[in-house]
Amino acid sequence: MDQSPPPIDGSHPDDGINLKEFWNLLVRNWLLIAAVIGIVVGGAVAFTFWAIPVPVSPRGLLNLLLGLGLGLIAGVGVAFIRERLDDRVHTGEDLRKASGGVAVMSVVPRIRFERGHKRGHSGRSASRRRRTQRIGDHLVAGLDPGSWASEAYRGLRTNIMFANPDRPPTTLVFTSALPRDGKSTSATNLAITLTQLGRRALLVDADLRHGCLHDVFDVPRDPGLSEILAGENYSNEAIRTIDLEESGTLFFMPTGTLPPNPTELLGSARMKGLLKSLKAQFDAVILDCPALMEVTDAAILGTYADGTLLVARANVTEKGAITHCMEQLRQVRAPVLGVILNDVDPKRDSRYGEPYGLYEAYSKKRRGNVARRASDERWGASRQPQPGRHPSHLVTPVTSSPPAASSPQPPQPQSPLHPAVRTW
Repeated sequence: MDQSPPPIDGSHPDDGINLKEFWNLLVRNWLLIAAVIGIVVGGAVAFTFWAIPVPVSPRGLLNLLLGLGLGLIAGVGVAFIRERLDDRVHTGEDLRKASGGVAVMSVVPRIRFERGHKRGHSGRSASRRRRTQRIGDHLVAGLDPGSWASEAYRGLRTNIMFANPDRPPTTLVFTSALPRDGKSTSATNLAITLTQLGRRALLVDADLRHGCLHDVFDVPRDPGLSEILAGENYSNEAIRTIDLEESGTLFFMPTGTLPPNPTELLGSARMKGLLKSLKAQFDAVILDCPALMEVTDAAILGTYADGTLLVARANVTEKGAITHCMEQLRQVRAPVLGVILNDVDPKRDSRYGEPYGLYEAYSKKRRGNVARRASDERWGASRQPQPGRHPSHLVTPVTSSPPAASSPQPPQPQSPLHPAVRTW
């Protein structure tokens, strides 16, 4: 017997329905059935797959808006991540927060004044010559008193003087987190501004490891601080007198011979007694100390001084380093007078650009007026035309009188630390 199934064509008598017509109906309505299956199973994606294809043209405006929006979101995200990962000090507010709320004594702009000084000691290393030249060119308080940087150092002088009006600080320690942050430049310029005010200011190079201020002022290194602390009798020659011409006279004590044990010398009772003696002779004693992240010399001397000033360099010094240095000073209970933000570039930082431009314009105008007055005094203020045909009658000649004989200066009183005079 044949057991094969009958064909599904609707011709078998037992089918009951016309399968051929049912199949044709299924094919004709496949789109409706596919849409229903797509909605139930996969949603709109399946429905779109089964939909009849329609030609699509590029949407330029929509694509442009989407690109701008995605680019803006990506840029904001990258800037946010970079800001979160950047741990450097940029503004005075950043420095104040990193130091734990200590007062920002001054914000010093980048010094762009360049003036070469020929120094002696040709046997120095190239790195020491570059450092000496850099510090010498940055003494704007004496080289360019009308600049904004000089005004910033004068503001630092004012803030220090009024930090404690009843008992103004006399001995000051300058330090920083890392080298090349500007502590030596800040200490020297502050000493010059105090000299311009008529104060007896003594600048002490207390960096007994890498001190180089004696090269800046072109004086011998020894005898100096190390010889006094070692007990040698060099008190009369240890302090030099630097003639700053119009800025006045600055007293300076170099490092002396670099010792093998600088920390022990700076922490000795003899150093404490020396500072007490210098405090009685001078109106201000400024100590330039090494960086705190390298050695603890500044923390030791900070316990002997009236105040410590921590210098940070904008866009270079990290906030974590400032916090660590402040913790070191607090652990030894050294009085912290304030912090200084150095080397701020006003052309890159919009927070300081506008006042910098206004002050520089005023400073240039003032320097131009001073130069014109000096020229008038030299060539004669009145240039009225006189009768005559020769062009020489248009200029009134200036006659110089012979200089008056200078009166003899009274002898300078001797002191336990009488300085030796040196002109710079």
